[in-house]
Amino acid sequence: MIKNGYQNNCFVASVLLTLYANFGELGGVEKLFRRIGDKDITAWNSMILAGARPGHGSSHSMQLLQELCQTTLLQIESATWVAVLKSCENESDLVAGRQIMSLILKSSLVGNALVHIYSVCRLIDDAFKAFVDIEWKDDSSRSSIIGTYKQNDMELEALGLCKEMLNEGVNLTSYSLPLCFSACSQLSAICEGKQLHVLAIKSGYNRDVYVGSSIIDMYAKCGNIEESENVFSEQLEPNEVIFNAMICGYAHHGKAQQAIEVFSSYYCVLDFKGDRNISLVDESRPCDQSVINGQDDPHVVVIISAVDDRSQLVTLAGVVTR
Repeated sequence: MIKNGYQNNCFVASVLLTLYANFGELGGVEKLFRRIGDKDITAWNSMILAGARPGHGSSHSMQLLQELCQTTLLQIESATWVAVLKSCENESDLVAGRQIMSLILKSSLVGNALVHIYSVCRLIDDAFKAFVDIEWKDDSSRSSIIGTYKQNDMELEALGLCKEMLNEGVNLTSYSLPLCFSACSQLSAICEGKQLHVLAIKSGYNRDVYVGSSIIDMYAKCGNIEESENVFSEQLEPNEVIFNAMICGYAHHGKAQQAIEVFSSYYCVLDFKGDRNISLVDESRPCDQSVINGQDDPHVVVIISAVDDRSQLVTLAGVVTR
């Protein structure tokens, strides 16, 4: 393995670390660990666990944890805490154990759960305090608090947090981006929406169907249906989520004919796949569906809300009954 350079491979090295540790070769473990150029959290966990051997105490594991926190941007996992806690084996390690417990309470592992609990109970201030107390915030932490604001009709606060994340250069993902775009949609904040769009393009998340659909929705609700069309046309493999976003966008602008055309093209996709089961619902306002002869298709509901011409209803009826 050494001759072929595999000892520098993080996955292979992590396995070797565990192997050496099981045989008590702690000197070899340390040397191998230091040779790994780009260590991932698994390698760190393996090294910390290797140091948590009976009779060695917690000092070495605590030093490694401190090094991990100070020299990397890796997200600490529950396995990391378990590995360090395993090194606490007697009364002399009580202080270390309490320090670890304090860190765990400030970690996203506990913090995210607290944010969720407070959100469900509609204790928004407590949810935000729990978020602030998280020392190592991850994408799930930020998504949770933004989702909390949105669920409680606090779009302005949600957008404010999105702005902070943009200004701080936080890496948004396919989980947090749709929430941020949704906040922009509700407040017609197209400037912030465009910044998020650029970020999504740079990170490649604009190809994600949920991110893409939220971008389409954002531009449509901010009055720029042309940009919604551009984003729609850029989707490589649009599914019902993407089509539904574009249909809703046209319906929002009263463009019934365009909505019908997109709806028709979507039905062609369903025919090709042999599946016409559509389950998404988005009713813009109550409307008369009698022309559709009992068809129960949520996309039809969206389109009818934008239809002003009876001939368009006839066209739509032809699409869903063919």
